[in-house]
Amino acid sequence: MERTKGLTGWLCPNGIFISCEYGEHRSVLPQLTKSTYEEAINSKFINITSDTEDSTIGIYSKPTKEQINWLIENHTKFDYYQASEFKAARRLYKF
Repeated sequence: MERTKGLTGWLCPNGIFISCEYGEHRSVLPQLTKSTYEEAINSKFINITSDTEDSTIGIYSKPTKEQINWLIENHTKFDYYQASEFKAARRLYKF
């Protein structure tokens, strides 16, 4: 079974999604914030990744209202693995 491609990019705290190629998250980050990768993850930036071998949505704390709205509006664009993580985050953070 061939994997479907999901989304890849950063979901900023203000709810704006910035698309990038797989593996380019670190090079795009300086355009979004002065934070390091680790600081960005800890300050509500959500790392969304999709590739034929790796897919994830890095929701490590409760998303902002703007991120929640974006996630709900765009969840149908996620691949299977991203959709599973999205559902788990919704249960965990109750949104």
